[in-house]
Amino acid sequence: RRCRFVREPPAKLSKGISGGENTFTKGEQRAMNPEIILASEGDLEAISKLEDRCFSSPFPLAVLYEDICVSKHPYFIAKYDGKIIGYGGMYIVIDEAYILNICILPEYRGNGYGKMLLKSMMSYAAKKGALSMTLEVRVSNAIALELYKDLGFTVEAIRPNYYDDTGEDAYIMWKQGIEEQAI
Repeated sequence: RRCRFVREPPAKLSKGISGGENTFTKGEQRAMNPEIILASEGDLEAISKLEDRCFSSPFPLAVLYEDICVSKHPYFIAKYDGKIIGYGGMYIVIDEAYILNICILPEYRGNGYGKMLLKSMMSYAAKKGALSMTLEVRVSNAIALELYKDLGFTVEAIRPNYYDDTGEDAYIMWKQGIEEQAI
């Protein structure tokens, strides 16, 4: 079974998870940092809605349940003003961390929240003994590529025709020597 990791949002997006509109301007959003915490079973529905909202091929709820509740893989949520606005999930195997997904709601993007989320994940992985981190990303996802490169990830290989929805290639990126990050 192929997993899909950092994916681009579908062309048309609905307004807000609950149908509401964000009431803050980007400048006002920058004034407050989200709370980034480990996800729990109670966050599954919100994470599933984020998946549906942000990705053209979302993870099914059963996969999220298995990862978070059964296998206990670390998933993080970013909460802003009491609302879950993003999440990231990873596996940690011995001394390597493997990013499964990272997403931020479209109306909250451009404020550095994705970077804060990824830095939190890197710090957590380092505390758990991970020395390196890896992920796959669409070759066309320029915004994600810029974020990953800014945090020290490098392209190491290409997975041809990796994404089922478009047949697009994925870059395999690695960061060696991860450590706790200042957020």
